[in-house]
Amino acid sequence: MIATGTTYACDMYFHTETIGQTLAETGVRATLCGPITDGLTPNFEPGSGDALRHMEGLITGDSPRPGRIEYGVGTHSVYVCDEDTLLKGSELAKKTGSMLHIHTSETRKEVADCHAEHGMYPIEYLDSIGYFQDAEEGSTVCAHCGWVTKKEMRILAGHGVHAVHCPTSNQKLACGGTMSYPAMKEAEVDVRLGTDGSASNNSLDMRAEAKAASLVQKHDHWNARVLGPEETWRLSTKDSKDWVTWDLNDIRMSPIGRDGRRLLPNLLYSGGKVMDVFVDGEALRRGGVTLTVDEQKARERLNEVVLDYYSEI
Repeated sequence: MIATGTTYACDMYFHTETIGQTLAETGVRATLCGPITDGLTPNFEPGSGDALRHMEGLITGDSPRPGRIEYGVGTHSVYVCDEDTLLKGSELAKKTGSMLHIHTSETRKEVADCHAEHGMYPIEYLDSIGYFQDAEEGSTVCAHCGWVTKKEMRILAGHGVHAVHCPTSNQKLACGGTMSYPAMKEAEVDVRLGTDGSASNNSLDMRAEAKAASLVQKHDHWNARVLGPEETWRLSTKDSKDWVTWDLNDIRMSPIGRDGRRLLPNLLYSGGKVMDVFVDGEALRRGGVTLTVDEQKARERLNEVVLDYYSEI
């Protein structure tokens, strides 16, 4: 993330406290929403409520780095959480004022199955049970939103939900559909951009994700003017508090063009080397070298862990 100029993650994965400690050491920002599921969460007995109690302890406890690392509630999706689990997760988020995170309408099968069971599509169903937080209660994040009706878009807008477009993941997993940005924009939904996890993307690079978003929206809507460079960059950096610089001498950043007009399109579509990354005035990377992570040691350790894993199976 640091090497590609990405300074914030809204995460939903196992071993949340370990991730929090590690990210705190690197200096990036994160909201870590521990996953709540019906029996799929490691180390917690299905139906025990231990996963929720564990997350409540993290949310109400001390952050490993106040101001940069926060915790939230990740009710994974409508297909691995029953109504009781969804509501308990929502209630915890509302009680603690923390972020509520869920995957919604990522695949056509998820949408069809939800409609077959409840007579409603996922976002309609979540709204019907009172799942969503309103903006004054806290933030709600809906990842993907690839198969969403216009009625559901109005529901998202009405609750101030952050709908996160994850185009690379949707294409890699062959979801067959991805968010309609123009329709979401027309419905006044707050759209954000995300990579999804590294397993379904390979990269956690927001610059590369911005390119993917721009291209897939142009392609899907048969309109080369959809999500142009300026709007795409605003989407990918919305509410950012941090500072990143790029190597203007990188050949990919040329030609600069009259009055520097080519710089943003070059960076978006061709790429460029990240030189400096600052978070809260702290330098995480300077002159093209990451300061808070020893990349060589991290690479060596990662390879060791993977080889150990494969030697045991």
